Amino acid sequence: MNKTQIIKDLIPGALLSYNKYNILPSLTIAQAILETGWLQHVKGNNIFGIKWTKDCGYEVQELKTHEFINGVKTPMVCKFRKYDSLEDSLLDHGKLLSFSRYKNCNDL
Repeated sequence: MNKTQIIKDLIPGALLSYNKYNILPSLTIAQAILETGWLQHVKGNNIFGIKWTKDCGYEVQELKTHEFINGVKTPMVCKFRKYDSLEDSLLDHGKLLSFSRYKNCNDL
């Protein structure tokens, strides 16, 4: 898929996220592109690598990843959310930014 088509595919979900959570679509799309290498590295439609938590309302997928523990890159398997669509991932990203420690970033 070419880059123009990827942006076109992300626009509807980014606009929904903007309408619901007031996160600028341009920022959502830019972050999606950067985090996934133009959607080349997406598992379970989880664009932003959002971890799974009990009662989050999404299926779980266990994936190999790494975390930095005391400054040391440590390989491990972690639980991530699995979405039905990229649009669901974009909406959940907006929700995360609106109702978490990130919520005041939109005021900058």
